[in-house]
Amino acid sequence: MSKVVYPENGLERPLKNIDPFVWDRGYYAEQEEGVWYEVYVKDHIKQQIPLINLDDPGWSQLSNFKLLLLDHYFEDQQITFFVPKGEGEATLAGLTLLFLLQVRVDR
Repeated sequence: MSKVVYPENGLERPLKNIDPFVWDRGYYAEQEEGVWYEVYVKDHIKQQIPLINLDDPGWSQLSNFKLLLLDHYFEDQQITFFVPKGEGEATLAGLTLLFLLQVRVDR
């Protein structure tokens, strides 16, 4: 992967068709090398997962995500990451699945 730079103007394009159970909202920006994502978890997700511990085996797949930024998760419920072209698993769909596997669903 060549050097990837966060978009100068940020991520301004709203994501459509994101999982409404997991995500409150999201934004993206396409670049030649791939796509940047910024997603915000729903309040009920944050209540169940107040912190993401990268040493927890349930989150081990996060190590496959490129340029993953969790610094704003605790305060803003925000996750930012980059998906290089051709990536098949460390994607927005993959991150959604990880959250679905970690969350207890009350029925």
